[in-house]
Amino acid sequence: GKIVNAIRPGHVEDIIPAFHTAKAAHDGKPRWANMDIASIDHVAELARWFPDARFVHIVRDGRDVALSHQDYAFSEGNYLEIAEQWSAQTLQAQRAASGIGERHLQITFEALVQAPEETLTKVCAHIGLPYDAAMLTYTQRVDAKIPAKRRGLWPEIGNSPQPSKTERWRQHMSNAARFVFEKHAADALQAFGYDMSDPATNGVAPRAFALQQELGRGHRYTRWRKRLGLPAKKVRGSESA
Repeated sequence: GKIVNAIRPGHVEDIIPAFHTAKAAHDGKPRWANMDIASIDHVAELARWFPDARFVHIVRDGRDVALSHQDYAFSEGNYLEIAEQWSAQTLQAQRAASGIGERHLQITFEALVQAPEETLTKVCAHIGLPYDAAMLTYTQRVDAKIPAKRRGLWPEIGNSPQPSKTERWRQHMSNAARFVFEKHAADALQAFGYDMSDPATNGVAPRAFALQQELGRGHRYTRWRKRLGLPAKKVRGSESA
């Protein structure tokens, strides 16, 4: 009854807070949060819908994002497409954030992993809640809250922050892949303060790989494999993007 009464006729934006507020009250929590990667495309609209909301944008080096996508069941792992999408979405979110001022906080995945207490203290100050050291022991509560069968996309969620998950591209991304990614995401990498590796562009390999990625747009390779009766892309263990 409380949920229904909290939704005004014709106000679809009331649905989300109605359910979340009820759940937070049930759990004895003063606040609720929503984490959805799709929100990055609708920051301005969400800011209008929820005038008291605070926004936290976590940016991760796109090259590490691209490496993570190589193991995703839903991704072809196309470096060119990932570079374009990562660049477009992060820059769009940055532009949208300029219109909501102090309601927006941008942090990096690297800072969150390498200096979690300092970064979380900053996040807590932004959302108006006191920092609690228990935030760093969340792994002790994962089993009770998220059964193993529901961790398909987040197999690492039960582990503490791992600094080894940052700058993986320096050791694990080929020169050709860096050439393609940095060529198509240079503006975003520089805007968020990430170093450029300046990969060599001479020779056949980088340009041949770039052509391969261009030809593979739109899951073309997956469709070709299906038409030829070849097995689907093998999915290895995934990690958080």
